[in-house]
Amino acid sequence: MVCLMSAQPVDAKKTKEKKIKTITIQNAGKSLLINKKEKFQLKAKVKPKSLKKKVIWKSSNKKIVTVSKKGLIRGKRYGKANIWLKAKEGSKKKAKIQVTVGRKVTTVGFTVKTQEVEVGQKLKLEPVVLPQNATDKKLTYESSNPAVVSVSAQGIVAAKAKGEAVITAKSQDGTQKTGSFVIQTKISTKNIIINGGTTGKRLEKGKTFGVSASVQPANASNKALRYTSTNPSVAVVSASGVVTGVEEGNATIRVDAVDGHSTASINVEVFRMKVSKQKLIAHRGLSSEAPENSIPAFEKAVENHFYGVECDIWKTLDAEFMVSHDASLKRIFGYPLDIASLTAQQIKKYHMINGANIDSYEKLTMPTLTEYLQVMKKDEEVHPFIEIKEMLKAEDLKKIVKLVKDQGLLNQTYFISMYQSNLLTLQTIAGVESSQLQYVYGAEESNKNTPVSSEILSWCINNQIDLDSRLSLVTASDVYRLQMAGRKVNVWTVNSLEKAYELDNNYHVDMITTEYLLNPQ
Repeated sequence: MVCLMSAQPVDAKKTKEKKIKTITIQNAGKSLLINKKEKFQLKAKVKPKSLKKKVIWKSSNKKIVTVSKKGLIRGKRYGKANIWLKAKEGSKKKAKIQVTVGRKVTTVGFTVKTQEVEVGQKLKLEPVVLPQNATDKKLTYESSNPAVVSVSAQGIVAAKAKGEAVITAKSQDGTQKTGSFVIQTKISTKNIIINGGTTGKRLEKGKTFGVSASVQPANASNKALRYTSTNPSVAVVSASGVVTGVEEGNATIRVDAVDGHSTASINVEVFRMKVSKQKLIAHRGLSSEAPENSIPAFEKAVENHFYGVECDIWKTLDAEFMVSHDASLKRIFGYPLDIASLTAQQIKKYHMINGANIDSYEKLTMPTLTEYLQVMKKDEEVHPFIEIKEMLKAEDLKKIVKLVKDQGLLNQTYFISMYQSNLLTLQTIAGVESSQLQYVYGAEESNKNTPVSSEILSWCINNQIDLDSRLSLVTASDVYRLQMAGRKVNVWTVNSLEKAYELDNNYHVDMITTEYLLNPQ
């Protein structure tokens, strides 16, 4: 018996062969750089995954780069070749990567670790890429603080603000090698301001002054200054800008910004403060070194070659003239006795107990006018200055003039007084010239704080009598007015070299009365 079986139909979809839809090389871009003899595993990505084995790897130039069945490439010779990944099931899908066999970057770096850049400036980076014959030396750049320092794709750095930033360069050949360095931005000094100006400074020998300087702009990165002298034998300057006068002459004090971008200078004239000796009058003798109005004080003044030596005189009971500033013996001798109530002989019995260096002298008595004049005779260039302390009659004044004349000193003696009548009378005495007379102003209670008036100046000018004024009461214009009228000006009592120098050089007074050696050797 024969059994007949019906045939089963065949499913056409099941029998249809699957095709690759997409194919890519997964772990590389369009190109790849490898070293000679270097191996690199390429990875294929196939869709659908079930057809992953339906691909084949091929090299366009096996002499340059080879590829295994599993996609392992190896560099053979320098050059370029394409590596293909192709479908072999008939879909004709394929992927390609260009492989260059060359030299990879091994190091990226810079020759400095830190560099300063001025805000507002730009510079071109010069990184070092090794090996020198690397195939692809292109780099990318990055700044850690673009607000302070920016960097372009071309490696141009721009300093924007004060601060610092790390600049990093990275290789683009796939090696990701990096190198970096720090850029510190700075603001340089533009100029230096010397407070008080740079017109020059006069400095007394042995004295100091400070140079006060500052840099601009105020936010400069380095504000430090360096001080130097072009002539240290004349003036030296300390690290903090204190200038000391060493010797007479001229020097320039330089102020340099330590950052080297700016400088300034000031000229210094060092001088020795001194007053012309022909102007100096020893007040009551050299009364800073010996008791005032004493023979030792007069002798010391003569020995030190003062132009003049001043004394004060009063009339005694017996019509003699004694040398004393005070009408009484109380301050210098310790006795409340008036000169006018004693004879010269009686006064001679008392000894000085006060005055400069009094302990160095024994039994100093009040000098007579004649004794004073005898000391003056020891130097023919000295000029006696006799201050008549009280208002006297004509016969008394004539007697004083005669005493001076008898000592041979009349032509070089000056007569000074706070009493205008004394001076006007002296003008009438034979042998006395108007140029020998000086009106003392500022010694009375009524005028010791009152500036010299225009009326006083006119009185001196009209009567051709010179002025002897307290130093605080006369002005430079007063001096000028008197001198323009042919009169001279003496000022008292000037006990500092600085003030004497000012009066000499700025006021241009004719004479200065002092208790000190203003020009010590």
